[in-house]
Amino acid sequence: MNKQLLQLGLMAGGTLVVGVVAAFWGKLDNLAKKLDTSVNGLKDVTTDKIKDAIIEKAVKEAADEQVTSIVMKVHNDVMTSAKEKLNDEVRRAVKEAQNEIQSTVSERISKEAELIDIEDLRKVVRKKAEDRIVNKFDGSLDDLLGKFNENLGNVQRIYGGIANAIGSANKATKEIKFSLD
Repeated sequence: MNKQLLQLGLMAGGTLVVGVVAAFWGKLDNLAKKLDTSVNGLKDVTTDKIKDAIIEKAVKEAADEQVTSIVMKVHNDVMTSAKEKLNDEVRRAVKEAQNEIQSTVSERISKEAELIDIEDLRKVVRKKAEDRIVNKFDGSLDDLLGKFNENLGNVQRIYGGIANAIGSANKATKEIKFSLD
């Protein structure tokens, strides 16, 4: 009987365990279905949101690039136009001022030229010309003086030789002098 009770208890316990497991399994299956539904819904929502966010970011970056490109082009066009206008204005202003400046400078030069003392100018020019001529020929004159002195020395030796020759022929006169005074 103990054995039968034990078998009966095991069978009852086994049935109970099978029932609990079946109930638990059912609950797990329901939970898995709910999770699948939630995950699938979340996946669809998240995938769509991520796609939308990526597209939105790409559109924003493309728009930013286009705006930057347009701004740079407009900036370059404005700068080029401003430079051209500025150059044109400067050329026009210089051209307009050129006649006035030319007239003023010519008038001023004429007035200053009238104030020049011709005699003083001649004296200054003459003095500078004399100084330059003297400096130019100074070296040449030094060379000529050296040659003259050398030739004079030769003449003195020649006349000295002649005097000695005449003096030895004429023993009575011991001294003959030549002078170039």
